[in-house]
Amino acid sequence: MGYPSFHEVLEKLKVEKIHEEEWAELWDHSQACFSLDAEFLQKDFIVEQNQYLHLIDEVLEMILTTLDHVRKDEYLARFLFHMNYVVFVKQHKPAETLSLWPDLHNVLGDLRGGFDAIVYISGIGLIKEEFRKHGIERATLEHTLYDLMEKFYRYHNTYGIWYVDCHSWMCRVFKGVFINIGRLQYEFKKNYSLKVFRHKKDDTTVAFFVNEQIVRKDGLIDGTNNVSDPDAFKTVFSEDDNTITGNPVMPTGYVSNKVIILHKEEWEIGLDVGDNVLNIHIPGGRGRMPYEDCAYSLKTAISFYKEHYPNEHPKAFYCSSWLLGNGLELLLKEDSNIIRFQREFYLAPVKSDEKGTNFFMFGKYDISDVTPKTTLEKKLFEYMDKGIYMYNGCGFILFKDIQRYGEQYYRNRFITL
Repeated sequence: MGYPSFHEVLEKLKVEKIHEEEWAELWDHSQACFSLDAEFLQKDFIVEQNQYLHLIDEVLEMILTTLDHVRKDEYLARFLFHMNYVVFVKQHKPAETLSLWPDLHNVLGDLRGGFDAIVYISGIGLIKEEFRKHGIERATLEHTLYDLMEKFYRYHNTYGIWYVDCHSWMCRVFKGVFINIGRLQYEFKKNYSLKVFRHKKDDTTVAFFVNEQIVRKDGLIDGTNNVSDPDAFKTVFSEDDNTITGNPVMPTGYVSNKVIILHKEEWEIGLDVGDNVLNIHIPGGRGRMPYEDCAYSLKTAISFYKEHYPNEHPKAFYCSSWLLGNGLELLLKEDSNIIRFQREFYLAPVKSDEKGTNFFMFGKYDISDVTPKTTLEKKLFEYMDKGIYMYNGCGFILFKDIQRYGEQYYRNRFITL
């Protein structure tokens, strides 16, 4: 065969946290074209790409040091080459389905973050081609690719090591899935959970879950924060030629236990199942999220996608995040950027727990050893001591309503239940 088997490589490198069967696919294919002369295994290539990545010197040197180790170790080089082949060349499986990312800590120690970074950077041609194909300028490309340095900072700020712990996410970044516009980041997504109706005369908006949900008496999804309600109710939703019947989701992010009937002669579809939406992400390492900056990003995104992706026709923004959890109203003032941001959305509950809040506030899920420092952190801990935990929420803004941004339009123009 002329090269080691995939299993031999794993044993030699003492790789942990890997689904061998999934990663082993295409091994023979990748090794048949393996070469140390591959572009992404050259220092000059990494340095050149940093014109787009803007990695700080310390991180760049760490990656180049790791590359030296890789080039001197046939097993490391073959393994890295294979990861590039599977994730970026053949895109054989979506990165997120490669459920456990290989951990090379036993061989590389703290340089494992450099190994992973070389894998990501090896796919930079995909995002460059995606942006070129759609006429997207270099400044936007660089703004989007800064996600790598941002994630390095996030992990380093918590653990003191240059590492990125969201591997499938970074693979998607380098495939060109995401686009950063100003303060916010976007990707295409299909709407599958909510059906939204608009009143034909006054533009009142009402949303329903299309699939049955089990909802607690407090209006949140049963099981949120692992709390179940013995008196929880099941939502209903149905349509016929003349009416829409169901439990409405209120714009404040709770589900009503009342079943209402809307008449189609008065109501029309605002957002249907299967419609394209722009899924919003809020990068955590780019400082505060000033209200005006978020408004600018949203308004700019509509014209941006219309120009660069004219055939996609997204109808709304969608976001699912700890920042849309309406429990944050307990911690933050009404004029805070986060509360002002979330109140512009038509909110809906998500079955979730406090881990998202913990991770994005403190950089880790388990905060049992954390000493709160800021006023917000201390307030969060005070509520946890009372048994009150944060959770995620989701929400949408229809494109047609973006000019009403700043009016908290959905919650101020809702039907009377």
